Amino acid sequence: METRTQDADELQPDENAPARAVLDRTRQAWGRAAQAVSVLVDGEEHVPADGGVIVAFNHVAPLDRLRFTLAGRRVRFLTSSPVDAVRRVWGRSEARTDDAEAALIRRAAELLARGDMVGIFLEGRRSPDGRLYRGQPLLARIVAETGAPVLPVASVDEGGVLGRTVGPRLAVGPAVDLGRFLPADDEFARQCITDAVTSALLELSGQVYMDVDSSQRRAQLSEQRRSSREAVRAQVRARKAEELARTQQRIADRQAETAELARIQAQAALAAHEHARRAAEADAVQRRVRATRLPADGSQGHRAPKDPLLHDQL
Repeated sequence: METRTQDADELQPDENAPARAVLDRTRQAWGRAAQAVSVLVDGEEHVPADGGVIVAFNHVAPLDRLRFTLAGRRVRFLTSSPVDAVRRVWGRSEARTDDAEAALIRRAAELLARGDMVGIFLEGRRSPDGRLYRGQPLLARIVAETGAPVLPVASVDEGGVLGRTVGPRLAVGPAVDLGRFLPADDEFARQCITDAVTSALLELSGQVYMDVDSSQRRAQLSEQRRSSREAVRAQVRARKAEELARTQQRIADRQAETAELARIQAQAALAAHEHARRAAEADAVQRRVRATRLPADGSQGHRAPKDPLLHDQL
């Protein structure tokens, strides 16, 4: 009896099975999402264990500002305000003023003196087409102010949502040797620092270098898109005008056909009226002719028909 009862219980449906299946699918989805946004890092052995370090990034993916760490150390990105951070994520930051840049340099000096890792996007704004653009002078000014080492970290775009990397792969290179340019007291030395870091990022990322500001290229692409949109709109307007001209021509053709048909009908009606008039005149003429050839009864010209029987008797 106990065996039969156990078998009967095993045959009963599990009421919690659908809930467990949904929970399993949810866990799998969360696992795939975490894997999609996870940041893969190559070359973490180049990250120093302590001390202030400037981490120079290229700016390829729109989600480069994911909070991540390098070799267990958190990277703190420089922003003048939380609003600026949000704007820079979406590539809408305004041009910095001298006071704002001086404030960023002071903030970077404080973080580096505290032994933090300070992250800076060398290009300033996200690359509009995946190329590496001219570096901004902020990094070189921070180096000239603090003398901190610069660690190049390239975000390698391997495809993703909308052609952008969701979970970027970071390639960390050795610190850039900038000692020969220090102290960077003039603009030429600071430009050399920017060029050296740019070369290191190019070697890590394999990008194509464009010696223009990313904002200029973005403006060019925006102008090209605007021109393209205008061209498309002009084509649409031309196509609509052509369709309207064809429609008006069809209407004109139909009106001409209707007018021609009305003319033909009018001519037919006129011909029918003329035919009826002539027929009436002909009928009247025939009546007059018959009236003149056939005399009335009792006249001298009228003769009775002969009776053939009487004629034979006579």
